[in-house]
Amino acid sequence: MIIGLTGYFGAGKGEIGEYLKTKGFIYHSCSDYLRGELEKLGQPKTIENLITLGNSLRSQFGAGIIPKRLLEQIEAKGEKLVIVDSLRHPDEIAALREGGDFVLVSVDAPIELRYQRIKERGRPGDQMTYEEFCKQEEFQITGQGSQAQLLASRKLADYNIVNDGTIDELHTKIDDVLKDVGLGDLVK
Repeated sequence: MIIGLTGYFGAGKGEIGEYLKTKGFIYHSCSDYLRGELEKLGQPKTIENLITLGNSLRSQFGAGIIPKRLLEQIEAKGEKLVIVDSLRHPDEIAALREGGDFVLVSVDAPIELRYQRIKERGRPGDQMTYEEFCKQEEFQITGQGSQAQLLASRKLADYNIVNDGTIDELHTKIDDVLKDVGLGDLVK
């Protein structure tokens, strides 16, 4: 079973990934893949560079290239319970659906709350003004061709979660998804 995660910056995808890891899932992230590639290139791991590199790879090799590369790693290792985080294009989702047992979870939260979260988490590239944050988000929402298309990706979700409460409430929502997809034995 592969659970894909899509959603806006700071919505809670990483928290869901961490929670699912406690249930035995192995975590993969398209963004982490891109961070690794930026490191190889000697470039700073800013959100702008992540977006630019992601769009470049999608343009060069097809929009599903990043999850296809992750899927190769997953299959080579024989991983059975997997999370693939940071899906940003419908073709990325299609590539994972082709792989078989896959569900897509979309995560959202109010923009002000998401901005506060990214400021607090302090990942490389997260330090930006609210205006810069909104501009990056708009670019990710309205992309064309091989560019990130978060809105179109979110529309493909099998499950939509609004993460505007406590972490325990978010975990309960994920437990409900696990039960619904036949993995209720993982829920305490």
